[in-house]
Amino acid sequence: MDENEVNTPKNIFEIGANLDALSVDELINYISILENEIIRVNSIKLEKSKALEDAKNYFKRE
Repeated sequence: MDENEVNTPKNIFEIGANLDALSVDELINYISILENEIIRVNSIKLEKSKALEDAKNYFKRE
């Protein structure tokens, strides 16, 4: 994990929050944040899937 990711302040957006008060620009920003989070989560999922597959293959050999 990158040190900048750990120290990045959290955004004011919360999943499931009421979005009625947000402007169009704020909504566009929120969508961008969510898209970046999806990319990050998919990357972590891929790493974990590979580690799981490697572990399964390791224990199959014995």
